[in-house]
Amino acid sequence: TTLQEFRELGSLLPAEALNTKGSLTHWAVRDDVIHCAYYIQQFADRMTWPRDHARMDDNDYLKVNDEVWTAHQTENWMASLDMLEKACGDMITRLQPLSEAELNDVKAFTWMGGQSVADYVTGLVYVHGMMHIQYAFIREGMVDAAIASADKVYQMVEALVSSEAGRGRNLYNKACSYALAGRKADAIKMVMNAVKIAPNLLEWSRKDSDLDCLRDDPEFQAIYQQNPHSLEKTG
Repeated sequence: TTLQEFRELGSLLPAEALNTKGSLTHWAVRDDVIHCAYYIQQFADRMTWPRDHARMDDNDYLKVNDEVWTAHQTENWMASLDMLEKACGDMITRLQPLSEAELNDVKAFTWMGGQSVADYVTGLVYVHGMMHIQYAFIREGMVDAAIASADKVYQMVEALVSSEAGRGRNLYNKACSYALAGRKADAIKMVMNAVKIAPNLLEWSRKDSDLDCLRDDPEFQAIYQQNPHSLEKTG
């Protein structure tokens, strides 16, 4: 689980890294834990909504991330893990009554916007959490560990997803981790293939800070120049 993975991360990092204070623009590992805990708790709370509740607009996520960091900036490593444990526990409690059919029904919860609970949890809880663990590895200079984690997540999720959108998103997430780890050539190829599989990712990739290190590369820019779904040039 995400909680177990973060605990294992804590056993691998230097003790001083665990309680290092980050900032709004440069997070520390405890900030990653709190960030993941917030969104898992949010999901758990939303599972109490009526199933036909209108889909929420989460476009202000950057503002929310800043607010969460500000509210919890004094928490230490153990407190951040306690938050994550509570969030995961609440989520499991809300999911337990659901049948397998309900977990995999893309129409079961209107507010999920056409995703099944199973896909939502895979993305929000497992993939999202593991990407933040990869970010922590990269910050600590443990690039090989980050790449190994990205490969592991990709292979695991690839065996689970069946839709083209899911496959594209899975490859895109791997590209983000590779880009941040300095594997730029590999990352560009992955983004190129990901947007071919799931063209809806193209516009998101324009503003995704995980890919900022690629933007000056002509091969990366060619993705937008050649892709028929692109409406504007990169600048």
